[in-house]
Amino acid sequence: MWEDSRDYQKAIDRYLEITDQHFQNPAQLEEIWTNAFNIAMTYAKDRVQEVVSIVGSRLINIQRFESAGEILESVGYYEKAVESYIMGSKFERAKSCAMQVRPIELQNLLLDKIQGLQRDKDIEKGRYNNLGG
Repeated sequence: MWEDSRDYQKAIDRYLEITDQHFQNPAQLEEIWTNAFNIAMTYAKDRVQEVVSIVGSRLINIQRFESAGEILESVGYYEKAVESYIMGSKFERAKSCAMQVRPIELQNLLLDKIQGLQRDKDIEKGRYNNLGG
């Protein structure tokens, strides 16, 4: 409704008013909050940082780690995106995102952390053949 009338600020507000108290379905919440992010990216650039902060943490809270990572990564919050990907065991996505982190020393720390956590996960799952190197 608010989008149709081009009141994008109000549309963002309405989407962000919806919480996990209103819907128990994570897929619905993910869609609603992603709409707020998309509107901000397209029509309300002045609100992008605020919306990303809110939507990113909410998606993490409902265990939509990959979506949170994608949103955080898209605005350059690489460290937070890496953490989100790690929480979702998306280690390859985490590595790819970590490659964008500067300074290089921080990038190397993140890559080492990801590799260690991935190794731990492989051991936990009994995938010993993935441990080479």
